[in-house]
Amino acid sequence: MVGFLQQQPIQWARIYRQTLTLVHKNFLIFFSSPISTLIRALFFPLIATAVLCSLKHIQSVSNGVQTDTGFSENTYRIRDLSTSMNQLGRTKLAFVLNGTSSAVVDPVVEGIRNLKGMEGMNLVRLEKTEELFDECKQSLVGRSECYAAVIFSAFDDENVSYTIAADESIATDQASATSGECLMTSADKS
Repeated sequence: MVGFLQQQPIQWARIYRQTLTLVHKNFLIFFSSPISTLIRALFFPLIATAVLCSLKHIQSVSNGVQTDTGFSENTYRIRDLSTSMNQLGRTKLAFVLNGTSSAVVDPVVEGIRNLKGMEGMNLVRLEKTEELFDECKQSLVGRSECYAAVIFSAFDDENVSYTIAADESIATDQASATSGECLMTSADKS
């Protein structure tokens, strides 16, 4: 036990031989193919570093607006839900309960139905997400008769967790319908 606790002396001769063997191996590799060694050891790291350093200057430009902060410097008016649905000519809005209680979701749906301008809209309640395939059938270009689908995932007294699913064509339809307005819609809590 006492011998185990004692530190063994460093074997400098072994370390010296291993270091010389590694240096000899590296010279053999370098002299057998010096061009590829220079590319792997010098040029590739320099090029990779230059590319990674220049990535911070690459930006995605949306709508021709470039800012240092990434936020738009222009403000846009947000349309309400009924105006947006009427402009697109889509009057169906689907609500997927997804296991949540109908008694809990019904006041939310009725609150949206009672919003100004929502009188003629078709609000549909679905039990499962799979029912969206039948209720909001899409064409080959991704257009359906539904404006959007609200898919509830959790619901309690204070928080509602949901996802809004919409066709890709809504963004292009809204952009061509009016300019200078935000593509998002809002529904007032009342």
